[in-house]
Amino acid sequence: MQRLVTFGCSFTYGEGLKDCWIPVGETMGPGHTASKYAWPQLVANKLNCDVLNQGWGGASNKYIWHKMLHTELNNNDIVVFLWTYHNRMCFFDHSDKHSRIIIQDIDNKNQSIEKRKLAKLYFRHIYREYDSVIDMWNRINFSKLYLDNHNIKNYHFILEKNLEWPVPDWNCTDYIPIDFNKDNYPLAEDNKHPGEEAQSVVADRIFDMIK
Repeated sequence: MQRLVTFGCSFTYGEGLKDCWIPVGETMGPGHTASKYAWPQLVANKLNCDVLNQGWGGASNKYIWHKMLHTELNNNDIVVFLWTYHNRMCFFDHSDKHSRIIIQDIDNKNQSIEKRKLAKLYFRHIYREYDSVIDMWNRINFSKLYLDNHNIKNYHFILEKNLEWPVPDWNCTDYIPIDFNKDNYPLAEDNKHPGEEAQSVVADRIFDMIK
């Protein structure tokens, strides 16, 4: 059976939706499995195919690229990326362990002091916007060329809407910006992520692109 394989961050995983949210206790946070109300499952339902949702909360584009390279794919798969915000970063200790760096973690009291210090250090002394944007386009284009070379259908959407730097002239990837319009639709159970209605609207748009 054909399979939809998706890569992205919490917006792809479906964090905060009613089946992907633990609201109380020490384990408060996203559920242990991706939401059936997130756009990957909704698109798979429309395509009448299986789904492998490889989204992950707090994922950077580097993580998404790395996860794709370590996922067993075949020629019958439809691969869809929802690339995340360019200013996220991560570092890998090995293929199964990484440390994320996102700007929200600087003041995130749910993160350890060490992780908060690392995020502050990175954004104060290492991060440069131009470098971050170029890195994003490098990973997007690499992924497209890699999958094209393996004859695997692939589609690319990005969350970024307000990039100050223009798309580089060497970009060879067709892409569509995705806006979940969180201000216009009810939020998910965690009151931070897109709710079911926003996920459904995005699923319709992605399905139309695939078809």
